Amino acid sequence: MNMSQRNSFQPKTDAISEEIVTAFLAQTSYDFHELFHNVHASLRARNAAHGGEDTLRLRVYEKLQILVRKGFVEKAAKQYTGVEAALRAHSSKLSKARLQAEEWKATKAQLEKAAEQR
Repeated sequence: MNMSQRNSFQPKTDAISEEIVTAFLAQTSYDFHELFHNVHASLRARNAAHGGEDTLRLRVYEKLQILVRKGFVEKAAKQYTGVEAALRAHSSKLSKARLQAEEWKATKAQLEKAAEQR
């Protein structure tokens, strides 16, 4: 294995968090079941729903709890409500991370192509 491949950094986007934030910006309040089905459908449309449905359900729940702890989403009984101002700021941050990851992938592809031509 090449040293540069082994030690390379690859930024990753968080598709689940992106879809949860997008869902809360579209509709402010969900119960978990409804939110999961919305997020699952969006991930399938993006071809980003990897693994089984049960595994994805756990990942969505975990990400949702992180958003609750950070104050982006409020929980009352079994109802989750988005905090719009915080979600918009977080959405902007996620968009920037996605752009950086895409730029990194393009740069990496160019470097690999140049290395193949040598």
